[in-house]
Amino acid sequence: MQIEAQNQATEGPGTTPGPLRAPSSGPGRRLIRAAAKVALAAVLAALLFLVGSLGLFRHGHEAGSRTAPPAGSLAAPALAVDQLTANIHALQARLQADPTNFQSWGELGFAYVQQARVTADPTYYPKAEGALQKSLALHAGGNYVALAGMGALSAARHDFAGALAWAQKADAANPYVPAILGVETDAYIELGQYQKGFVTLQRMVNMRPDTSSYARVSYARELQGDNVGAIFNMKLALQAAGTPADEAWASYYLGELYWNSGKPDLAEVQYRRGLQDDPQYSPNLEGVAKVEAAGGDTAQAIRDYQTVVQAYPLPQFVIELGDLYSITGQGQLAQQQYALVHAAQRLFVANGVHVDIDIAL
Repeated sequence: MQIEAQNQATEGPGTTPGPLRAPSSGPGRRLIRAAAKVALAAVLAALLFLVGSLGLFRHGHEAGSRTAPPAGSLAAPALAVDQLTANIHALQARLQADPTNFQSWGELGFAYVQQARVTADPTYYPKAEGALQKSLALHAGGNYVALAGMGALSAARHDFAGALAWAQKADAANPYVPAILGVETDAYIELGQYQKGFVTLQRMVNMRPDTSSYARVSYARELQGDNVGAIFNMKLALQAAGTPADEAWASYYLGELYWNSGKPDLAEVQYRRGLQDDPQYSPNLEGVAKVEAAGGDTAQAIRDYQTVVQAYPLPQFVIELGDLYSITGQGQLAQQQYALVHAAQRLFVANGVHVDIDIAL
């Protein structure tokens, strides 16, 4: 499924479809990039860490294989929290029995990166780094699992130059793993190297048109100011979702696209659909809370935000709750939330995450 084909499907009669292109220079490009950065924290949480279900590398092909790993691989957006925890325990048990299993060390590193994402707990990043480095120490040559894991970890820490370097090494070791191309694409785009990012993304879509690749096409369209194309491709991502967790994830980002288009009613439909698919995926409740606040039901919005922050204290969501306290005249509670954000900032920095842009926004 070509990216160009998705472009054609989203344009009206009389237009000439074309491939993804880097935004042009000038004020238009600055406005597009500024709009994209407003949602950076949420976008990165979804698009940078699509490492998916564990065990796929184990069942995938070794470097040099002419075919991609089977469906249901690390390119899936997310695992349910309980499934991820169970996978981590299984990997830990396997490593206790065989501490020289380099592939399990690599998968455990990936799992810790994802655990940090789903819990908003950056203390998993040093654990991930330790497991991945152990994997590379045991088996350096062609160890694309650990190389890709280091790329995902670097991206999670907002070290996009490092993420690109690791992803390129992983791609060289095995050019037939779509998720490696996903990490490489994300790094290029966050570094502003749009054309290289779009070329890599085209490879990913050609290799496997699925939830992960469609979501990245959606983001690329959004960066270009093509909101219709972004919505179209996120709908494809939702249609391709294979689990309730994936559906909840895609529903949230489809809701975000509607929200940012000034269509709160359509956004609310997607947020609530996502809650039905997977009530554990807290961002959808954050979306509902935003809609409630915009509609004037600040009391219910605050209650929902409190539930979100308790389960998933992403700095973005904590700030939103603080702002809601502030505009409702609860200044002391607002300051408590902002203090929590700065405490989280120190925790993220201590675990190697660059958060200056997020905090500034």
